[in-house]
Amino acid sequence: MGAAPPLRPLTVTIKNISGAPLECQVLGAHWYAQPPLPLPSGHNVTLTLSVLGDQLRMDAGLPVERVYCGLAGQAWQTRGEFDLKRLTLRPQAGVTCRVAGNSVACNTE
Repeated sequence: MGAAPPLRPLTVTIKNISGAPLECQVLGAHWYAQPPLPLPSGHNVTLTLSVLGDQLRMDAGLPVERVYCGLAGQAWQTRGEFDLKRLTLRPQAGVTCRVAGNSVACNTE
């Protein structure tokens, strides 16, 4: 049996280019969620995750199931989810989020 692949750090910078405040959240396996991160209009926030093979991991080692941003106070209902596969391809990733109608759209750069 071979050794498990090493964890690789991943830094994700999220930019809010909308005119509204957002909240971003990382959801892991077993309904574990990190606290929402506030993201004011025109600002950035940085997430630090880990990559194991082709899977994102949280600080607790749990697999990441979703990363999203939505309008502050109603983030789940207005969420724009990140493309997790695209995030795992490099050591740093940028995501830009903007309001699109009644929801938020987030695109990996």
